[in-house]
Amino acid sequence: MICSISAGAGVLFRRSAELLKKGIPNMTKFHYSVTISAPRSTVWHVLVDDETFRQWNSVFSEGSYFEGDWSAGSTIRFLTPEKRGLVGEIAENRKHEFLSIEHRGCIIDGVDNFESDDAKAWSQAYENYTLTAVDSGTELTLSAEVPSAYKAYLEDVWPKALAAVKELAEKK
Repeated sequence: MICSISAGAGVLFRRSAELLKKGIPNMTKFHYSVTISAPRSTVWHVLVDDETFRQWNSVFSEGSYFEGDWSAGSTIRFLTPEKRGLVGEIAENRKHEFLSIEHRGCIIDGVDNFESDDAKAWSQAYENYTLTAVDSGTELTLSAEVPSAYKAYLEDVWPKALAAVKELAEKK
């Protein structure tokens, strides 16, 4: 889970915070798509239902989970068992079609943090999930912009997360 990837996360946070203080753009954009042999409703439920969310999100951090709900305007918290992670807001939710998460800050020891340099670095981040019906099922597209300090890590794990969503949805 971001904000507590490993002991090295502190180094990443410090680097991201240094760039933010200097006014250097510190965001990286990602765009991934996967075709899933399942209807949009199935893929949607894999993304947002507690049980399957925990399964596909384990690639970020084993045991990670969310608190909150997926309604537009709702606060949502993405946490590790150690109570570290990210806090955000559901910017948009069009069931079975589109989900947008705007990150607002970090969670450290279970406490939402919006003021630290680490939190400010994440306050510009977002994730968008688009589900498009195609002949073979659903095309799931992830578009995101996140602190550049996490580029290598996320280039590695996001494709794994989408592969896990695909596997879970195709089993249902």
